[in-house]
Amino acid sequence: MPAFLTNPDTLWRRYVVALGLIAVLLSISHGLSIYSIKAGEEQAALINMSGRQRMLQQRILSLVLRESRNGVSPAEAQALDEAVALFERSHNALSTGGDLGLSLEGAAERRTIYFSGSPSLDQEVKAFLDDVFAARQPLSRRRSAALGRLSNIERTDALLTRLDGVVRTLQSRADARVDQLALISNLTFALALLILAIEWMTIFRPAQRAVTSTLAAHRATEAKLKRADEELRRVLASEEASRAKVESLLRARTDLFANLGHDMRTPLTVLTGYLDLLMNQDLRPDQERLLGLARNASKQVAGLVDDILDLERLQEGMLTLSPVACDVRGFAERCADFFAAKAEAKGLELIARVDEEMPPQLFLDEGRLQQIANNLIGNAVKFTKGGQVTLSIGIESDGFFHVKVADTGPGITPEDARRLFERFEQSSPEVTSVHGGSGLGLAICRELSELMGGWMKLDSEVGEGSTFTLVLPLTPVPEEEAPRPETRQAAGG
Repeated sequence: MPAFLTNPDTLWRRYVVALGLIAVLLSISHGLSIYSIKAGEEQAALINMSGRQRMLQQRILSLVLRESRNGVSPAEAQALDEAVALFERSHNALSTGGDLGLSLEGAAERRTIYFSGSPSLDQEVKAFLDDVFAARQPLSRRRSAALGRLSNIERTDALLTRLDGVVRTLQSRADARVDQLALISNLTFALALLILAIEWMTIFRPAQRAVTSTLAAHRATEAKLKRADEELRRVLASEEASRAKVESLLRARTDLFANLGHDMRTPLTVLTGYLDLLMNQDLRPDQERLLGLARNASKQVAGLVDDILDLERLQEGMLTLSPVACDVRGFAERCADFFAAKAEAKGLELIARVDEEMPPQLFLDEGRLQQIANNLIGNAVKFTKGGQVTLSIGIESDGFFHVKVADTGPGITPEDARRLFERFEQSSPEVTSVHGGSGLGLAICRELSELMGGWMKLDSEVGEGSTFTLVLPLTPVPEEEAPRPETRQAAGG
């Protein structure tokens, strides 16, 4: 085995050099191909334009003579004007370059074609155009002389011959350039083959032999790995038993949460009921305030228990939806009515609106939708000191609708917004200390929205306010769930 094959650094350097040479040759070949294509397109444009000059000269000459003898139609007069303008502009582009999409490359060579000789081709073309302009002026003194020169076949044929010469000259130069590029391309290809042959003899062939010998060692290692795989299977079987035990513990945890929720809800319900009874008694202001604090605290604890149990059921996939026919506008009014007192107490304007494009009813879990909306509106009212809170329901896109809650509160920074929908997260520690809360509400909203086939998003700017958007599928009410006509009539009176 060559010594360089046992030294990874040396082998790596040789590979890099070999691949680098191939990459350089490929780059050169690619560059030549691109240059050849661009040069071919440029030459084709030049040849086509110079050939078009011959046809334009003949067309202009024919139309000018007809116009001077019998007159021409307005359409032919317009065609003559366009031909003269194109002929003149094409001549300027060919002789000086840089117009009609032509590059300045090769402009010096073209100037030699057009400005050499006496008279030069440029002078003859300009003289031809001067005669055309003069012949088309009925009151011009030069008209007769110009028509005479244009009618002189030898003179016009001489210009046509020189224009043909331009085409032949450009074609021969294009052919010469193609031959030159073909020669360079062939040399590059031959050099690439030579380098590949050298690399095969000095690098790839010895490396292939080294790989063959290494494969034999790998086969021995494969046998060892097979034995290790059998041992791993035995370990995995043991871990499977452990996984079953963990699942049993998880089920026990779920049962524990369910029992814990029941055990906590029952005394909290009794406590809240007694507090409500006490609130209806004749109390001193300080007693009424303390009982109000106690009642709010008990309701917060009950809400926290409900949130934790909802999260647990969501995590375990045990929370199911109960879709019903939901009156969209009635839903929006109930949301606004529920928070009207709190908003009014803070001097906030609470607005609820439903787009006209929304269907009157949707088929969804109204309870869970109410849970999400209450959480979003409650947060907006809680954190907004002045201004307004707006609930809007409308069409989002094909097959979806949105429920947006916008406020004029302090706004949320991008850093806080990224973690706001995570469990036990709030916008900042200061918010928790001032307003309280567990940080579970928005996490529940996000997971409930995903369970309902939608998603949540947040748009906020510090100092400007925030907009929380719930997007859900636009699900029509099935016929069997829609109210019957006689039912609606009975309900109406």
